[in-house]
Amino acid sequence: MLKADRRTLIRIMGDAFDEAAMLAGGLCEQRFIIGGRVIRLRFAGDALMPGVTRALAHLRADIDAQPELTISIWDSASTGRPLPFLAASLVRLLRITWLEDRGIRGEILDLNDIDLRGALEGYDTDILNLLDLEQNLGILWTPDWRTFPWYESGAPLRTLLSWWCESAGLHVLHGGAVGLPTGGLLLGGRGGSGKSTAALACLGSDLRYVGDDYCLVENRAEAQPYVHSLYNTAKVKGKDDFARFPWLADRVINPDKLEADGQKPMAFLHEHHAAELIPGFPLKAIVLPRYIPELAEPKIVPVSSASALKVLAESTILQLTGSGSAALQAMSGLTRQLPCYLLGVTADTSLIAPALHDILKQHL
Repeated sequence: MLKADRRTLIRIMGDAFDEAAMLAGGLCEQRFIIGGRVIRLRFAGDALMPGVTRALAHLRADIDAQPELTISIWDSASTGRPLPFLAASLVRLLRITWLEDRGIRGEILDLNDIDLRGALEGYDTDILNLLDLEQNLGILWTPDWRTFPWYESGAPLRTLLSWWCESAGLHVLHGGAVGLPTGGLLLGGRGGSGKSTAALACLGSDLRYVGDDYCLVENRAEAQPYVHSLYNTAKVKGKDDFARFPWLADRVINPDKLEADGQKPMAFLHEHHAAELIPGFPLKAIVLPRYIPELAEPKIVPVSSASALKVLAESTILQLTGSGSAALQAMSGLTRQLPCYLLGVTADTSLIAPALHDILKQHL
């Protein structure tokens, strides 16, 4: 695809969004402070708003400041506006030739340069992401709001935000974070390692919650690295989570997903624990929680920066579309700059927050 064609694609998708908004009865807009930047979300009608904004609700801001990024979001079913011919042809082609024209995580290879990015994602339905970094304009389209995937509602706009934030010096990492306004801990590990359990175990303690699955990290020149909250979503991985955290049972929005293959019930913590959430703090250390049932009490062991980098990089780069050398460099800088620990935890979740607090006190 020539660069002129890529520009045309962005333009006609923007025009189609405007038409979709008119057909849906108008625009709906919300602003959020994400990573210290003002992000404006524009919806054609309101059908997709709940699926996109609940995980971001703790970052919503009623301000009129000029946005640094605008994302236009629409679906064809609720608006009656189908994809423009050029975009529809591209989607049909990518479904057929994805091995040749798409990366393993959905990146559109002809839309992957310094100022234009694109990805076609989704398992059961299509999600088309486009980002123009010259105009700071993102576009997300999906065919039907009713089939918007559960995992997208838990981490909405993850691809577009990851791309844009990288251009602004921030990086989305697969990790959690807990701490105090004066400083906190980055929690790393692949799915099922214990990082989400560790973060959720801090609710009700002195430690505040930034996230348990994804967060934004900023390496600041001549300053302490900083972590920003991104989503307020807690995901239940199995029945054991309800045993560990009984309060989750009546707060998940989709308990029927517990028995569904590969799907997870979710709770939006802003709706129940708003006072315990914090937008961010300076990072003081990296902790890799690991569930070790043989332990009688939590055990803290220093680990090398190389070991911590391996854990952070493996899960982040595998999960985030378009994540690559810049994210790897940022994670490498973090692990070199901050002390790193392995935290062996037991089934007794009441012991986790005190153990994390003990680590943090050493570095405040």
